[in-house]
Amino acid sequence: MADDNTVDISEIMVKQMNDRLAREKDIINEPEHYKGETLELQDVFKDFFGIKNFILICTANIIKYAFRLNKKDTVLQNAKKIKKYASMIIEAEENNK
Repeated sequence: MADDNTVDISEIMVKQMNDRLAREKDIINEPEHYKGETLELQDVFKDFFGIKNFILICTANIIKYAFRLNKKDTVLQNAKKIKKYASMIIEAEENNK
């Protein structure tokens, strides 16, 4: 614990780490490369292809990320992408009732 005249380096490091995390983009849930000016690509897919085909697209992406789990990016990133696409399927099914 730091006294009044001493800088606590752990507090500074924690603050810097939190600031960095706040600035980083969420590449799993909000990837910039899939955002348009006003629309999300998943919304366009739902409208253009319909819910059934949207679910097939999500399923294909789950298979893609499962196959590359240990090959490209990190295992954690790919697992999170699988989870995201599974969540999109669940949401589409729940909203389609």
